[in-house]
Amino acid sequence: MNTERVFTAFNKEGKEILLYRKDRDTYIDLNSENNSVYPKEDIDLETIIHASKSLNLFKHMLKSSITRKYKKDREKLIETKNVLFGLRQNIINLKTTKIDSGWRFYNIPLYNTHYKWDTSGKVMGLYIYSKSITFDKDYNFKLYKNLYDHNTYFGFFNEPKDISSNPNFGENMKYVMLSENTLESKIKETYLEKKLVYEYANQTRKEVLENNDK
Repeated sequence: MNTERVFTAFNKEGKEILLYRKDRDTYIDLNSENNSVYPKEDIDLETIIHASKSLNLFKHMLKSSITRKYKKDREKLIETKNVLFGLRQNIINLKTTKIDSGWRFYNIPLYNTHYKWDTSGKVMGLYIYSKSITFDKDYNFKLYKNLYDHNTYFGFFNEPKDISSNPNFGENMKYVMLSENTLESKIKETYLEKKLVYEYANQTRKEVLENNDK
């Protein structure tokens, strides 16, 4: 089976499903024993993403190997205190200001550069720490994974410091402002299966979008 055709998605009831895309309009339910077609109208189509974003898959695998790997992965327990609420946002209208530092180099003034920007496209989600990246040996940034789309973003708990030292810094860069609120404080459970955490992440995203539309 070509795993480039294997996707995860959420159905209209908010449950995560594992699908094989046979053609444009036909999705096979990989968790069914007889390869039954999953009704397209029951799939939340905007949530479809390649399964390889959340599973370590080879390009070609047997269906049984894919479903076994999926089941084993989604049954893993996540410590809910490590799952954070965060607001993803985009940098727009980036402006720079140069201020005389008071220092001179061979009588040439040295300037400190300050940045200001607006934000757009704010989306609430659930995040978990992924890894740290160091640039120029001095600037350390932490990456957090979004538990809905499995993309990673630079995360900050306070005003982003040294963000301009990030090679990705610039107009339309996305980053996340993280909250001290955790999933544990919300659901009052210490551990939760990964599949349920992903479903809660999707539910959180949908609730925020629906409230913004009111």
